[in-house]
Amino acid sequence: MFVLGEIDTIGYLFAFDLEGKLLWKVDYGKEWVKTFPGSRSTPTLVDNLIYVCSGLGNITCFEAGNGEKKWSIDMLKDLNGTYTMHGHSESPIIDGDKVFLTAGGKENNIVALNRFNGKIIWSCKGLGERPAYNSPNIIKLKDRKILVAFSAYALLGIDTETGKLLWSHIQDNVPIEKHQLGMGDTHSNTILYD
Repeated sequence: MFVLGEIDTIGYLFAFDLEGKLLWKVDYGKEWVKTFPGSRSTPTLVDNLIYVCSGLGNITCFEAGNGEKKWSIDMLKDLNGTYTMHGHSESPIIDGDKVFLTAGGKENNIVALNRFNGKIIWSCKGLGERPAYNSPNIIKLKDRKILVAFSAYALLGIDTETGKLLWSHIQDNVPIEKHQLGMGDTHSNTILYD
């Protein structure tokens, strides 16, 4: 089992066996401490790699067997991303060789990284908003896959292969005068579809 937690201001990835015995722990850096401190995501395990997103927007990939760090990227510094009033809050989504993340900001709003080395595969400007408090989701259609993600005020549909913004829908339940940084109206619902 893999669980995130915080000791003082440092975030940790803990590995436990099924009896609850701690196998190892490794820090993934400073964690969000401003408002509601603590971890904000669920680790994503694919094959023998674990992906972690911190409240400060740091994405780190670890070996599942021993916690060895494979790569790390800072969405704020490396992607010119932004975070919301309560920090980043998403779990990395994996499909094939890509890990999808919502960095926020004007240039790299949503990105696909190579899940083995953290290099950018594609970047989508979206609508240039800050991220929301949720993880994107992938819809598999007959001829393509669409990454569906919320930004602060919009629902976005993005081609998973190219990063092209296919469509967007502004959430009209958020008054336009509230569309500003620091307002507590950012969407925090995970997308469900049938």
